[in-house]
Parts: sequence; C-alpha cells; structure tokens
Amino acid sequence: MENDVIERMERVLADHERQIQDLSDALNAQWQDIERLKLQLELTQSRLTHMMASADEAGRDEGLSVAEMAARDKPPHY
Repeated sequence: MENDVIERMERVLADHERQIQDLSDALNAQWQDIERLKLQLELTQSRLTHMMASADEAGRDEGLSVAEMAARDKPPHY
C-alpha cells in the first residue's frame, strides 16, 4: 500500500517536472519570437519614417508642372 502511494507520487512529480520543462521551452520560444518581432518593428518604423520624409519632400513639388517634375526627375541616361 505504502509503495503504491510513493509510486503514484513519483509519477505525479515526474509529470509536473515534464510540464514545467514544456512550459519553460514554450516561454523561451515565445521570447525569441518577441525579440525577432521587435527587430522587425524597428526596421518597419525606420522604413516608414524614411517614406514619410520622402513624401514630405515630394509635397514641395506642388508648384511644379508635370513636365517640370519629369524634367527634374529624369534618369541620368537621358
């Protein structure tokens, strides 16, 4: 009887240890995903800032005609 109780407790303990390890592994994977997403977000914010700055510069062209903008922005091989 006493051996059965000890065996059952050992099984429960082993299950808990396995669950703790599984949770730890999942948490570690999620932390890595969060770090990767942070880097992607920083890159996206940087690109967006650059695009907004370019759009602000393009907004200064409001006084130019289409022909004037085309002449100014023509490729260097023309």
